[in-house]
Amino acid sequence: MLDWLKKTSPDPGKKEPATPPAGATVPVAARLADEYAAHIRQGNEFLARDQSKEATQCYRHAVGADPLEPEGFLNLGFALKEQGRHVEAELAFRQAILLDPGMGDAYYFLATVAQELGKLDDAIGSYRKTLDLKPDFEMAYRDLSLALLQNGQAADAEVSLMQALALYPTNADFHYYLGKLHVQQGATGKAIDCFLQVLSLQPESPVGHHDMGVALQAQGNLDAAIQSYRKAIALKPDYAEAHCDLGIALQKQGKLEASVECYRQALAIDPDQADARSNLADALHALDKRKD
Repeated sequence: MLDWLKKTSPDPGKKEPATPPAGATVPVAARLADEYAAHIRQGNEFLARDQSKEATQCYRHAVGADPLEPEGFLNLGFALKEQGRHVEAELAFRQAILLDPGMGDAYYFLATVAQELGKLDDAIGSYRKTLDLKPDFEMAYRDLSLALLQNGQAADAEVSLMQALALYPTNADFHYYLGKLHVQQGATGKAIDCFLQVLSLQPESPVGHHDMGVALQAQGNLDAAIQSYRKAIALKPDYAEAHCDLGIALQKQGKLEASVECYRQALAIDPDQADARSNLADALHALDKRKD
């Protein structure tokens, strides 16, 4: 996504600086610049191998060699973020922005760590700043919309998703999250339209089929919902939530034995599925009453 993440090794076609003759004095600035570049390059190589701790040490050396270069702090923040060290990462990203207020990537990652730390207003502000600086940053639209939803700003989230779809109409994620929002709002017709778009773009998406089932069930169309849940399970047999929701739909149709089997299957996959456990108890109780 980012150049500094893509370039994890030196360009073989790039000429390295000439080695000074023996005994020659290398200017301090040039030596520090070379040290900075070497530490950044090595850090990127470690990061490409998912060795974020080792990368962190390299980036710390880099910012020590050149504390005025924002890229070093950006990379340091990313490596810290990868380790879950969000407070330290936040400080690094803020330093990168202080050095380069136009660095959109730093605002984006600052937003992600703010979101992890529960600072949703800060996260939303930083996502918006990211998009001011990089209006074609597709992921930032998604993450801004999710932060707005998490912050209870459903109307703003809808606006953000609609703006994103105007730019990226074939992005299935944007259609999906808009559909989820419509389900929450009770606008099941709109939700179904969104999930149809998702499935036209990603016909083998188990999540898309499952959430289509949720919308259809909310609309009262149990037969169609059951078909969607079954399709989701066929694509992802260990989809515990889909097994549970299929059980709920079957139970609503009075098919208790089939619903019990679905709940048991859900719990076999995920023993912590609270909905499956409570619905299983209800279905078994209903079966006992039927026998009486």
